[in-house]
Amino acid sequence: MTTRFERRPFRRSMVTLAILAVIAGACGGDDDSSTEPTSTEPTSDTTGDATDATEPSAECEPIKAAFVYVGPIGDAGWTKKHDDGRLDLEAALGDPARAARHRERADAIVDAVRGLAWDVGRGLVADTPAKGAFSQQANIVALLAGAVPGGQEKAVLDRLLAMPRPSIKKAGATGDGVALASVYFRFYLSRVLEKLGEGERYLPELEPWREMLDVGLSTFAEIPDAAVRSDCHAWSAHPSYDLLRVVAGLKPGSPGFRTVRIEPHLGTLGRLEATMPHPSGPISVSYRRDGQALEATVTLPPGLTGEFAWRGATRALHSGEQSLRVE
Repeated sequence: MTTRFERRPFRRSMVTLAILAVIAGACGGDDDSSTEPTSTEPTSDTTGDATDATEPSAECEPIKAAFVYVGPIGDAGWTKKHDDGRLDLEAALGDPARAARHRERADAIVDAVRGLAWDVGRGLVADTPAKGAFSQQANIVALLAGAVPGGQEKAVLDRLLAMPRPSIKKAGATGDGVALASVYFRFYLSRVLEKLGEGERYLPELEPWREMLDVGLSTFAEIPDAAVRSDCHAWSAHPSYDLLRVVAGLKPGSPGFRTVRIEPHLGTLGRLEATMPHPSGPISVSYRRDGQALEATVTLPPGLTGEFAWRGATRALHSGEQSLRVE
C-alpha cells in the first residue's frame, strides 16, 4: 500500500470564505446623498433637555457584507468552520436572531454528517456515507466541527496521532487504509489539539519540519515527496504561528486583541522565551520549569491586561512586568 497525501485544488485547500463587500453604513458615518445642512444648534425635547444634533444616532445601520463559498456548508467540512465565522460576525455585528436560525441549520448539517459518516467499527468518520474511504483530513475537520460523537473525540485524536507523520526521508508510510494529511493540512490538526486541550502533544508533531531542515530545505514543502513537491509553500510554514500560539501560549483574549490570554504548552521544554508584536507594544514571556512548577515572567504593553492559564488555574495579568510561579 502506498501513502496517500491530501492534495486538493487551490480553490478548495485555501481559505474559501471571503468578505467581498465591507461596511456600507456605520454609526456616525456621513451620508453623501443628503444635501440638507446639518444644524449644530442644540434642540430641546418636551422635557426641556438639550441635546446636540450632531451626536450620532443610537441606532446604527446594519453592516452589509457578502460571503462566498466554493460549495455547500457540509462539503467535507471545508466550509463548516468558515460558516461558523460568518455566524459569529453576524451575531456580533448584524442580526443575532437570524444568526441563531442559521446556526441551527448548520448544526443540523453536522448532526447529519455524524449520523451518516460515523463508522462504529473503525471509530472514525468516513469520507462519504458509503464508508469506503477514510482520511485524516475528514476526521480533523469533523473534530473541529463537532461531527464526532460525544465522548469519542479524544479516542479519534489518539488514532490520528498514532498514524505516520509526513516524511521527506521515509517513503511508503501508510495510515492503515487512511489517507494521510499533508504537511500543510496539519495546521488544522493543531487547531484540534487546542480545541481538545491537548496542546502538550504539539511538539512531537514538528518531526516533518525537522526532517526538511535535515535534508537542507530552507523553506518548507507542501508534500514530503522527493520527486514532486513545492519546496516553498507558505501554508506549510504554520509552525511559525503555532510556536507562539500553542507552545508559548500567546493568543487574543477577546476580539480585537483588546486583552490577552497566555496559556503555554511546553511539552518537554525546560525553558522558553518568546515575544509577540501587539498594536500597543510587544508582549514578552519567559518560562522556566522548576520540578512540577512553572516560573513565568510576563511583560505586557501599556493598557493591555489579560489572564495567564496553567493546568486549569488562571491568574490575572496587568500591564507591565510581572512574575508568576504556578504549580
